[in-house]
Amino acid sequence: MTHSEKISVLGSDGYSYWKGRMRAFLLSQGQDIWDATQSANIVVLPVAQRTTPVIVAQHEVNAKAVNFLFSGLGPVDYERGRLVETYRREYENFVQKPGESIDDLFGRFQSIINKLRVNSSPERIPYTDHQQAVKLLYALDKKIWEIKVNSIIESEAYDTIRVEDLYSKLKATEVDYKLRDSLTCTGSKSLALASPSSEATTNPQLYNFLFFALMTVTEEQSESLGDDELCLVFSRFQHAYDNRMSKKKGERPKCFECGEVGHFIAECPNKQNDYYKKG
Repeated sequence: MTHSEKISVLGSDGYSYWKGRMRAFLLSQGQDIWDATQSANIVVLPVAQRTTPVIVAQHEVNAKAVNFLFSGLGPVDYERGRLVETYRREYENFVQKPGESIDDLFGRFQSIINKLRVNSSPERIPYTDHQQAVKLLYALDKKIWEIKVNSIIESEAYDTIRVEDLYSKLKATEVDYKLRDSLTCTGSKSLALASPSSEATTNPQLYNFLFFALMTVTEEQSESLGDDELCLVFSRFQHAYDNRMSKKKGERPKCFECGEVGHFIAECPNKQNDYYKKG
């Protein structure tokens, strides 16, 4: 490597200067090297799985790109980059712990975001507020929050929901469950009523009983339901009715998000959120 090809090391000249120099250097090493530094989808396979010349060449290019990037970092910035990768993995694997409250859940999540911000430049924070909200939504324990999660997914607000909005919805529901629990003095886990039991999904007689119980709910009792829950109940019955009519006409049930057959809106792969399309 000649003097003119020397890699610029991030230092007192600042990030913007270093970024420009590194970009010029990486482009000078070939388009494949530059593309490797810009891709977030590269998967490093074990050596035993690199079975073709093409795969071997791709890993060699990626290794060179990683070496160039690390060579441009001093000890402090190298450690910071390592921490960012650790915190990014914490973010990607984030899920609600058993029995964890909404306050504790959001506090633990915000701690990860804060650590990412401290160790990243402002323009490199990889997750928008909406993406963070969706991540939190899918991190919830489905055994407890399934109805609430589905009601939010099926609402118009889903595509623009923010962390603050999600916290308000979940906190209000949590407080409501706890209040009902204290009023009935049952000592039971009211949050567990948020989703159907496994027995209910396999026992038709229990289904009939639950339906009868729902039909006996008074107007005053229904007023205690939140807007999201009431909307979900209505939409579920409407979808069930429409699908039954479609079956009688010889049609397959359709998704009410994209109009395609073979799935329902909660599992729609075409929902307008590319980042969390896979849920």
